Amino acid sequence: MLKSIISYFTVQFAKHPAGAVAGILQLTLVLVGLPSQILINYHAHSTAGMSGIMFILAGLANVAWSIHAWREIQSLSLLVPQIPAFVFTCVIVGQMICY
Repeated sequence: MLKSIISYFTVQFAKHPAGAVAGILQLTLVLVGLPSQILINYHAHSTAGMSGIMFILAGLANVAWSIHAWREIQSLSLLVPQIPAFVFTCVIVGQMICY
């Protein structure tokens, strides 16, 4: 699956370089930023200073973008980053509930 995603991004980069770069950057930020926040929350056993509403809205935005990417424009470069972003956002909301 990873090989097919990489080949898809390679083809998309050739067709639409700006969109492919944006997708790669978004995926990088999602795979680095949100897990690091999860680890900070885990080690501190606290989510003090974080807005629950913001993360709930972020999760809903990920769902909306996923539906748009899948139904309207059939863009994997937009869809792929939304999936881990939604999962990590749900983990952070779960941390807010637990802590």
